[in-house]
Amino acid sequence: MTRYNVALIGFMGCGKTSAGRIAAAALGWRFVDIDEYIQLQSGQTIAYIFHRYGEEYFRVQERGALEYACGLRRAIISTGGGAVKSEENAALLRSAALVLYLEASAEHIYANTIGDDTRPLLTEGGRMETIRALLAERAPLYARCAHRVISCGGSTLEHIAGEIVKCAELLANG
Repeated sequence: MTRYNVALIGFMGCGKTSAGRIAAAALGWRFVDIDEYIQLQSGQTIAYIFHRYGEEYFRVQERGALEYACGLRRAIISTGGGAVKSEENAALLRSAALVLYLEASAEHIYANTIGDDTRPLLTEGGRMETIRALLAERAPLYARCAHRVISCGGSTLEHIAGEIVKCAELLANG
């Protein structure tokens, strides 16, 4: 399959949605946030879906949303933090998109998610401990799935978006 899109992967709070929106606007490309798409299609929040139906049900919805987004052309796709836990999702993303891992430290993620109660996996227990545990589990998955890594530590959203734009332009011209 030819890659026509850019998919952003990484832990929640690393800037996928914010930087992705900026990059898509700069490129004149469509922007698809997978979590927002699921919420729009279901009429329910991600937190409600997790609470009411569980993570497994959410992952099925996520797969459908990824299939939709990967079928587009010239889209920046912002995935959920756990999207690449599924090998099938990772393979789909790699085949349909240039996959960029927005890499961030636990401290950066903590700072970006403090006071945000919309993230179901961070609502119970110690937030920093949860972030560290999940990041330790997921970082190798992100690295394995990604075609390129963009470090987010100490970078502004505009800088991250600029890196995404550079990669997208290479994809479009290459």
